[in-house]
Amino acid sequence: MAQQVRRYRQERGLSVQRVADICAEEYGLPIKRSVLANFEGGRRPALSVVELLVLARILKVPPILLLFPLGREGTTEVLPDEDVGTWAAFKWFVGESRFPSERIPRGEVDAATGLPEWYDDPEEGWEESAAPVTLYRRHEALVSEWFATRRKLQLLLSSKGDLKEFRSEPDPEAFDNQLIELTTSTLHRIEVSVQSVRRDMTDRGITPPPSPFEGISLRPGLGQEDRSALEASIPMDALPADSDGPSGQQEQDEARGDR
Repeated sequence: MAQQVRRYRQERGLSVQRVADICAEEYGLPIKRSVLANFEGGRRPALSVVELLVLARILKVPPILLLFPLGREGTTEVLPDEDVGTWAAFKWFVGESRFPSERIPRGEVDAATGLPEWYDDPEEGWEESAAPVTLYRRHEALVSEWFATRRKLQLLLSSKGDLKEFRSEPDPEAFDNQLIELTTSTLHRIEVSVQSVRRDMTDRGITPPPSPFEGISLRPGLGQEDRSALEASIPMDALPADSDGPSGQQEQDEARGDR
């Protein structure tokens, strides 16, 4: 960690004294220059959690990269005298995977195969403990999918019937209606999945994040009046913008299936 703090500090063009001053002046964490210098020089063994977070904020780096130098060191000493791959340690720290430990052999060893009777799993119960991370990530992915699908539906509704004379479908209006119903059905399916994840959170005693589409309920088979109300309730400027994405007309074409 000391090497990473020193490296990022130098990259930011900050002196040890300047970092100490910012700690005190901007974050209310009085820390002497000598303390930081001793840490970087290996004469102070560790930082407190608060010191780690404040230094990460000052150095403009994710705190986890001060602990696990991803892309710079192949292995990291996670526990005393226990080095593991940096990426494996990173994923364990953020709750994405188990600690990279081996199963523990138990019982008598079979003379023929050299295998023990059974193995103990040192990480047993990890998945249950990591459930908040797993469920929050799942929830976030579904919500992102929901917003993308809602944007597609918005484009379909706003461009319905456009350029009929240039389209190849026998019945462009019926084709648009079918796409709108399919997209609305997909939106409903995502909503159901989000609610399922949220119920799972509640059942486990986990507080779900705020619902991002509270009060908006989209169902297949919307009538024209309902579609107009939907368009009015979801202004385009409120939706996530993709600055590098296709133009509005290109998005409309893509929403219709590149017809």
